[in-house]
Amino acid sequence: MAKINFFISYSHDDTSGREELEKWLKTLQNNDLIDTWCDKNIFPGEYFEEKIFKEIASADVTVGLLSQAYLASDFCKREMEYAFSLPNHKFIPIILKPSTWLDTKPSEVQALPQHGLAIDVPPQVKMEFWTSKTRHFLTRQPKLLAGSF
Repeated sequence: MAKINFFISYSHDDTSGREELEKWLKTLQNNDLIDTWCDKNIFPGEYFEEKIFKEIASADVTVGLLSQAYLASDFCKREMEYAFSLPNHKFIPIILKPSTWLDTKPSEVQALPQHGLAIDVPPQVKMEFWTSKTRHFLTRQPKLLAGSF
């Protein structure tokens, strides 16, 4: 089974949300089901903009961690628009915090959690969300590659 490559798009204001997502994706990485990449992997001396857009283009999926900070960022908007423009590329919005995301391009695709509710909730609810989505991914991974996730 081929690995799925994820690009994580986020506002630096939401670094803790990206770190939380990475913890939950680690099991999938350890099982060689996915690879993830985000801007923390840029090395000193690399041209960050060129590197970011190259990584989006080589990914199968861009996960956008949506918050008002994300939506207010011109650079995050460019990442999102580029991901949406790529053929056979998926953009999965995760509603990290309450925001005006329904007025943006990600509202056209199925977001997580369902019903577009932010996961900025009590710790127990957040843990249940990440656990259920990780398990769901394990059972649906072949369908994601086939385009029916």
